[in-house]
This record gives sequence, C-alpha cells and structure tokens, in this order.
Amino acid sequence: MQIQEAKAGVKMCVTGAGGYIGSWLVKNLLQRGYAVNATLRDPQNEAKAGPLLSLPGAAERLKLFQADLCEEKAFDSAVEGCEGVFHVASPMDFSKLSEDDFVEPAVKGVMNVLNACSRAKSVRRVVYTSSVAAACPVNEEGKLISGCSLDESRWTPVDFLRKTHQNPLGFYSVAKTLAEQAAIEYGSNSEMDVVTIAPSGVAGPCLTCTFPTSCQMISGIITDLGI
Repeated sequence: MQIQEAKAGVKMCVTGAGGYIGSWLVKNLLQRGYAVNATLRDPQNEAKAGPLLSLPGAAERLKLFQADLCEEKAFDSAVEGCEGVFHVASPMDFSKLSEDDFVEPAVKGVMNVLNACSRAKSVRRVVYTSSVAAACPVNEEGKLISGCSLDESRWTPVDFLRKTHQNPLGFYSVAKTLAEQAAIEYGSNSEMDVVTIAPSGVAGPCLTCTFPTSCQMISGIITDLGI
C-alpha cells in the first residue's frame, strides 16, 4: 500500500482495524508518521487490540475506539479531527445464514461513517473498501456478457443473486454491491472526495492474533486442493 509521508499533526481514521486490510493500513500509516484513530467492535479484545497497540509509533499516535456499524453516530468520535478516513469495516462472517446479517450492517455502516465524516467537517477524503464481489460480467438473467470490462458500469446483478444464491457468499456480494452504490451516491452529493476500491482477495502475514475472515477464502482454496 503506497501511502505518502505525513505532514505534522495529520490524523487518519481506519475502521475495522482488527481485520487484515485494516491492521496493515494502521501499520503503514503509523510508519509514515500519521496519528491514527482506529475502530474495533471490541477494543478490549486482546487478540485484535494488543497487536495494534504494540506497533511502532502506536504508543504516541494510535487511539482505539469502539464502534458498531449499525449504531448511528458511533463513528463521530473516531473521525473527529481526521483529514482522511479508510472505511474497511464490513460484515464478513460466513457462518451467518441471513441476508440481513450482511446487507443491513454493510449499508448502514457506510452511511453512518459518511454521515459522521460530514459532521466532522475536517474530513477531505473517504476511501471505502468494496470488493470485486460487487462487479460481475453477468446480466440480470444470469447470462455471461462476453468481452465486457469490469468497470464502474458493470455491477453485480443483485436481483439475480437474490433468486439464485441464497447463501453467505451471495449475501456478501449483495451487501458489498449495495454498500458501494450507496457510498458513490453519497459522494456525488457531497463536498468530500469519496473513493471506492474493489480488492479481489487478500493474503499474506497477519498482524493480529486472529485469522481474518478475508484470508479464509484463500486458505480454503489451498486446503481443498490439498496443498
């Protein structure tokens, strides 16, 4: 992740700091001299909070906040005074068996974070971590569109998924699609710069003591192949 060196006193916020991407963002921001406000569902969870607090620079420039995606104004304190916000937190528990377990916190979370950023007045840019699951070369009838590029116009067909993929992966794809669309719409009506990125997958050394859900898919592929 290429992050510019910090100017004196610049503060950033990272939501979902206990996850794979979030924890590496915190590490890189601290390395470059930023002050960091990081959110966790439970800052008392030593397995996730402990490794973050032990990062170089954390003692002087890292502050942890408790925040729930579905709680209105839960992110106000975390984004206060920040110039940039990386919104990484998102439901990714594949043991859940209801679409509401994915969609509601994903969409509400995006809106709660963006509204908090607007209230803060200091935030210039919000980077929302979406997923390649929000882009798919398939139409609403489930037919493959040959020769198309996966760009901003090629959204995953939500209605098709809801009819045919009543499983956690389908719910996750619906959630990431609707959440990214909500973020883009909000940005189009805001003075803040709202940017979305769509990673295809993450793998590598974990900074926290837990095994992030975002890495479990890669692990599952390796396990199934017997490697």
